[in-house]
Amino acid sequence: MNFNNLIAVIKSLTAAILLTALLIVIFSFIIFKTDPGNSFVSFIIPLINIVSCLICGLICSHLVTTRKIIWSAISGSIYFVILLIVSFILNNGSVKTPSMLISTLFISIMSACVGSFLSVSR
Repeated sequence: MNFNNLIAVIKSLTAAILLTALLIVIFSFIIFKTDPGNSFVSFIIPLINIVSCLICGLICSHLVTTRKIIWSAISGSIYFVILLIVSFILNNGSVKTPSMLISTLFISIMSACVGSFLSVSR
């Protein structure tokens, strides 16, 4: 295992987490000012996940030297684990249903892979 690839995953995860935090703050402000309803919120949360993992995969794929798609999928998986841990802490130990967890994991990995595909095609 190449140490540079691990550094690339850490850098891409840092960028994804910072982007997630920024998007949450922006959309929280929008929701606070406009009060759009629950359907908007349930649409925005997966969208933030998709955009963050897409950027995570894109950055990871630019930084690693070999097996770019695999490393991007790994970074998407680690992003999901970080989201799960933060959600577990903030919700006092309760997590979502298993089907929601599986779909969020799938979205995280696939979005990171799509980011990798976009990076490789350049």
